[in-house]
Amino acid sequence: MHRRHCGRSLVGPLVFIVATCVLTNSCGTDVAEPRRKVSGDSYAYADGNIVDDGSGDLHQNSDGDEGDGGPGDLFRSADGDTGDDSGDLCANADGDSDSDTDTTDGGGSGDLYQNGDGNGSGDPYQNDDGGGSGDPYQNGDGDGSGDSNQNGDGDGSGDPYQNGDGDGSGDSNQNGDGDTGLATDTDVGPVACDETNAADLCGGLALCVDGFCCDTTCDGECDSCNVADFEGQCMLLESDVICRNSNGPCDVEEACTGVSPACPGDLFLDDIKCGVAQLDDPCDLDDYCDGLGAACQDDFRGVNGERCSDAGECCEGTCDSAVNVCAVSCVDAEDWTPCAVVTTPDRSYDICMGGVCVSPGCGDESCNVPGPHFPLADNNLRQCYDAAATMICPAEGLAYFGQDAQYGWDTTHETTVRFTQDVTFLSNPIVIDNVTLLEWQGCAAGREREGCLLGGSVPNDWHIALAYCDSLDWGGHSDWRLPDEYELLSIVHGGRTNPAIDESFFPSTPWGGFWASSTYADDLTSAWRVSFAHGNMYFNDKIAQGYTRCVRGGPFLTRQFEVDIVNGDRVVTDTLTGLQWQGCINGKSGDNCTAGLVVESDWVSALAVCENANWAGFTDWRLPNIQELTSIADHRRYGPAIDVTTFPSTPLDWFWSSSAYPGGSPNSRLIGFGHGFMGDLARTSNVFVRCVRLGL
Repeated sequence: MHRRHCGRSLVGPLVFIVATCVLTNSCGTDVAEPRRKVSGDSYAYADGNIVDDGSGDLHQNSDGDEGDGGPGDLFRSADGDTGDDSGDLCANADGDSDSDTDTTDGGGSGDLYQNGDGNGSGDPYQNDDGGGSGDPYQNGDGDGSGDSNQNGDGDGSGDPYQNGDGDGSGDSNQNGDGDTGLATDTDVGPVACDETNAADLCGGLALCVDGFCCDTTCDGECDSCNVADFEGQCMLLESDVICRNSNGPCDVEEACTGVSPACPGDLFLDDIKCGVAQLDDPCDLDDYCDGLGAACQDDFRGVNGERCSDAGECCEGTCDSAVNVCAVSCVDAEDWTPCAVVTTPDRSYDICMGGVCVSPGCGDESCNVPGPHFPLADNNLRQCYDAAATMICPAEGLAYFGQDAQYGWDTTHETTVRFTQDVTFLSNPIVIDNVTLLEWQGCAAGREREGCLLGGSVPNDWHIALAYCDSLDWGGHSDWRLPDEYELLSIVHGGRTNPAIDESFFPSTPWGGFWASSTYADDLTSAWRVSFAHGNMYFNDKIAQGYTRCVRGGPFLTRQFEVDIVNGDRVVTDTLTGLQWQGCINGKSGDNCTAGLVVESDWVSALAVCENANWAGFTDWRLPNIQELTSIADHRRYGPAIDVTTFPSTPLDWFWSSSAYPGGSPNSRLIGFGHGFMGDLARTSNVFVRCVRLGL
């Protein structure tokens, strides 16, 4: 606290008051206009009444009478009489006729610093309490209580900070409102806060609620800070307060209940009309909410794969009355065109294949897919191998050149850009393949949550796996299906084993076999699966136990094999992958591959055969990787498991790929075109060779 003197400023908390004595010719008669205030608080009104009634009070006059009696007291005159014939200097009004200064006031008081208490007490610092108490700091309470800091409340309470409220409440910060409220003329409003100043203003970030200081933390959207006072209190909002806005025509805005701090769960309208049919579109129907989301669902009359109209009409295809679904004819449709067919048990995933509507997983080879329907992914094998161990990838022309690690997408892309994880629903992560565009269930069946740490991977037979994916609701989608073997193989990590998958995106993956939707053509009691222990593809009895991971989406690209004879050599172009294949295996030639003798090679020789091949005038041939070689296997067939009209004279035996088995093994991967099985074999073994090049 600053002591108050002529010409100095008094600074107190919250309120700043400047009291100035205007001196002319040794404290002359020029005086500042007095500050007037009804209550007498702060500005040193403490003359014993509650109004400025003409007494001539100047700057803290508290002389105890109703008037100053004459010349007018100067600067805090409090001489106890009605006249001032003393000739006081600089506000001395001690009640005698001496022109006292400093210590000679005529009463023997020895008062210092403009003291005018009239009793010789010798009080310092402008004390005029009239009781000789020696109160410090401009005290004028009239009872000798010793109140400090310009207190003039008249009751001896000792209120600090220029308090003059007359009730002894002890209000601080220059408050003179006569009550115990906050430190201004009226109570202050709410204190705004944010994360940068919450600690200073509120006492901690948790107490900065809804942008204002609150005395407690709040628990939910419907528990808000009541900020009518300096520090609010958390209180439940009333039942008509909106706590979640609507995000669409089918989304209901939620209101607080008045009894819970939590906002009620998000609710959506069901079977409520939200859109009107377009008059110029005969297939468009009124749109309705489906109870699952905020958006209005477009509804059409009989689009392929959708329900028939109430009248049994379809805008595409014809209505299958058995299931009330519109289905197109697959006679002239491209492969992978959605269609509708009833099977037992019935599946929702139906596609045209070879002019027929089939449901993958129907139980026999007729509904097996003929190959991939998406851009081929690379194998993620980024290490080269010699006969038995890893090696630095060799230069062109040297032994072991032409391996998987030296060609393809992996040579120009980092592993981390292959997949993207969608965690919109934290319990149901989805993994998007940025190459194939397939969307995968991020956890194996039985697991969920971040890291797939909740639950356990549950093995089931093939039939249960099909039903599980067909009915799965995961990540906000319900159009999941059991993947085919080509889809499963696309996410195998060819550069590792146990598990043979990228655990950054597919955590907690069990090392066993995962079911595919295709039935083994030579044994209808068996189905295909892919092992994520070693990455190979094989078949197993449908009642055996296997793991499940579902898939959805994909581009469903149409595929054709185009055959050309170039310079007497047969060349097959795959319109889906853009790859061009030798139409004949190594050693055979001619339009139908009838000339010559087949040649078997070990792995290092097979690499060299393709690197040095000159076929149809092209010299950029190479040994295909395992993904590429598998793409021409057709599991609708057996003995051989390949389209022999496109690839005639194909032996029912193993063919090398350029993909080594990882981890220091002496084996490399290969495909058997007798049954379509994928495995690995010692690199010193002699098997068949078919070369490939990037054509389109």
